[in-house]
Amino acid sequence: MISNLIKNYNRKEDKVKPYLEFKSSTPMTITPNYTNTGITLQYSLDKVTWNNITAKAVTPSANVIYFRGSATGTKRLFTASSPANAWIFTGATNLEAIGNINMLIQDVLGGSIEDIPLAINCYAYMFYNCTSLTTSPVLPATTLANACYFGMFQRCTSLTTPPALPATALAIDCYNSMFRECTNLTTVPALPATTLANYCYASMFYNCTSLVTAPTLPATTLANFCYASMFFSCTKLVTAPALPATTLATSCYNGMFNRCSKIKMSTTAVGSYINAYKVPFAGTGTVSTNSLLDMFTGTGGTFKGTPTINTTYYTENQVI
Repeated sequence: MISNLIKNYNRKEDKVKPYLEFKSSTPMTITPNYTNTGITLQYSLDKVTWNNITAKAVTPSANVIYFRGSATGTKRLFTASSPANAWIFTGATNLEAIGNINMLIQDVLGGSIEDIPLAINCYAYMFYNCTSLTTSPVLPATTLANACYFGMFQRCTSLTTPPALPATALAIDCYNSMFRECTNLTTVPALPATTLANYCYASMFYNCTSLVTAPTLPATTLANFCYASMFFSCTKLVTAPALPATTLATSCYNGMFNRCSKIKMSTTAVGSYINAYKVPFAGTGTVSTNSLLDMFTGTGGTFKGTPTINTTYYTENQVI
């Protein structure tokens, strides 16, 4: 009997919570935002009484505030990618966004569907310039749409760890500028996608000056501008990942490691430059317009600038 009660209790606790929790060390108010007319949004201070709230209205002040929402028709909060989409968390410190972001776009209020196919601009710029955010919500979507996460955490300067990004097929601009200028981001999510789209990773970690390592990038078929400026000015990044794609696309690696001053490359194996590196990392590749333009401009070695395809260079640090 007791063991059954424990099992039932654990099952209850394992269920997805049908709300998104915002928790602050200090009292805060939240000014939510949405531009999709099909959105109904509610907040609660106790998870019992739920109150409708319109875009840009202000909640009462509290340390913990819960949100849930529904979206009729198109599953998105926003109809355009704009910094004006940002939610405002006034007075928040050490802000944690706990739970599944998709609790805001359910079929019905209080629903708990975890993986919802996203629509264009769905969460674009939602946390833009939220400098108090330390914990991001769960982003479980595996079906993405154009610009769905565009600039979502841009300038979240207290964020150190990103959410998991499980999608294996991407959409145009889906991760563009997602963590741009997150200057305290120290780790990167795994990026398992093998089907890319134009600009999908463009500027994703632009000016993330605390990043030391880059993720594995397994895609073998590229898209136009897919990795353009992805790690621009990541000044602590010490090595470029192996890039397996043999057929390159227009500007696919344009400025990818531009101004990554700790990446050091040479045209010859000399001194500390002992680790071979070429594009593609193995096999023979074919180039397209500006595929490699300024890929290593502003880096810290004796070679800087635009590499030549199928040419071996040498780095100080082991390639991952």
